Amino acid sequence: MSETINYSYNFNSEVQKKGEGVDLFLSQFSEIQKGVSPCFFWGKLINPFIISRCLITLSNVVKSSFNLSPFELALLKDPIVTAGNQKIRFEGFSHCAGVYARVDILEKGHNGEFLENGTTNVDFNQPMLSALGGVGRSGNMALSIGKKEVGIQTDDKKVIERKVPLPNKWIKGLTTVQHYMSQSDEYFTFNKLQTLQLFKSIPKGKVKADYYLIKRGNKAIFSPVKSTNALLVGGIHRLNLVTL
Repeated sequence: MSETINYSYNFNSEVQKKGEGVDLFLSQFSEIQKGVSPCFFWGKLINPFIISRCLITLSNVVKSSFNLSPFELALLKDPIVTAGNQKIRFEGFSHCAGVYARVDILEKGHNGEFLENGTTNVDFNQPMLSALGGVGRSGNMALSIGKKEVGIQTDDKKVIERKVPLPNKWIKGLTTVQHYMSQSDEYFTFNKLQTLQLFKSIPKGKVKADYYLIKRGNKAIFSPVKSTNALLVGGIHRLNLVTL
């Protein structure tokens, strides 16, 4: 048996000049034969209320920064969307790249079809955020992900967001996140009640000092005092994005 692996690409990777900048186009190869469908995924989401709130939180992270003006923050709200391996992933960074957020919809979270694996990057504009905010606990939501757009269909609205360029700093950030997470270990696991109590203990306003995540009995809290088995949390005020 030969140890040589042959790769076949559909086109050459290339760099194209565009205005004052450049675009990098990388050809891809997959050991799984890909089709030519423009759609990566379409189907119904199992728990649209929870997913819609998660996506709104993700959008809050992406449009946030800790070194930009409110006007500059309002211009930032585009997540990366990936479909493949029976999972759907939405992810993004704050503009200062100090916060990374990810929403994974696993196999039990959807009832749909993966036509191809792929990734796109779209803006979440106000119509999309309004549609997500209008999903009730008993509501329905269908999701479609394509090469050039992402769309949702709720009980009363249909919104489509078009593909936009991926920020250059996000490319480096995605590599850094994967490296960091590969070296991370699970430290605590909390149920819903413990998680709600934990986030209520986040101090308000901007906190310069480090805090520590500790567990006392069955209750988890953030504390400014270090103790045995405490987990260091820097920039704790950034976690307030989850409670908005």
